[in-house]
Amino acid sequence: MRYRNAATPSIVLLVICCLAAAALAQGVTGRVTDSRTGEPIADAKIIFNHTGQSHLVYGVKSDADGYFDTGEITERFEHKAGDIVIVTVTARGYGQIDSQVILERGVSQENFQLYSIQERIQRVFTLQHRKVEDLFDMLRPYVINMQDIGISEQFNTITVKESPEQLQRIAQVIDEFDTPLKQIWLEVILVLASGDGTRGAEFPPELADVVAKLGPLFVFDRYRIIGRANAMGLEGSTLVFSSGTDDAESADFQVLVEGLGYANGIVKLEDLRIDVRKPTSKHIKTTVNVTAGEMVILGASSGDAAEGSLITVVTARIGS
Repeated sequence: MRYRNAATPSIVLLVICCLAAAALAQGVTGRVTDSRTGEPIADAKIIFNHTGQSHLVYGVKSDADGYFDTGEITERFEHKAGDIVIVTVTARGYGQIDSQVILERGVSQENFQLYSIQERIQRVFTLQHRKVEDLFDMLRPYVINMQDIGISEQFNTITVKESPEQLQRIAQVIDEFDTPLKQIWLEVILVLASGDGTRGAEFPPELADVVAKLGPLFVFDRYRIIGRANAMGLEGSTLVFSSGTDDAESADFQVLVEGLGYANGIVKLEDLRIDVRKPTSKHIKTTVNVTAGEMVILGASSGDAAEGSLITVVTARIGS
């Protein structure tokens, strides 16, 4: 019994050591080739910048067949699986590649294709509808070096130096991005809900969806529109409008939207502010997404059956 008890800690220690070793990264292997011909590139420099260990930079060269292996170097610094390394690959006559690599447990496999400098050409794209500065980050996956991209906000152009194949892909990305700006119609209505719920609900037909949503939450049975304001704005613009009425029984309020956005059927109202001055003072400030063509209830003020509750409803539509 004593013999078995004495051996147990050694077995546990062995298991722990094996698990720790298994978690270590054992290097990065791969191959550097010509993007057009597929031929290996010899003497390419592969530089590794370890983000988790400051100032730890090391490199290797590809052999005659384009292969490289950082195994001995990686093991020396005890890199762990999940560590992030920035890899820079250069070769004479080729453009530089910068890539982020997440080290795997064991050996990581990473292959790189370089474009010949002689193959890369320059092309200027002019945007007709969208702002060129909003396109810059979208092109990162399609260029070897971001320094090969230049933009002119004055002329709304972007200049890219890349291979003909990549320029075709970039042209497609720009065509999909540079679409005409959407016209967005926005309406805000104020609804006064009152009553004690002892009667059947009374409301105009356009509030049917609102009443259906609020019915389980409130005891009110009368819903009346006391204020309405709407306006049309262009995607990306700021929109300001108000109810604009002198009627003593109508609500008085102003609406401000700092930024109108649209994507995939969703209208984004960035920094929406609604200031109600009458019949009561109420302020709403938020950012909200509205499905085009649908109503969104932003909030309801507290109130009893006699005073009622003021409900704010927003609708957004896309203009034709």
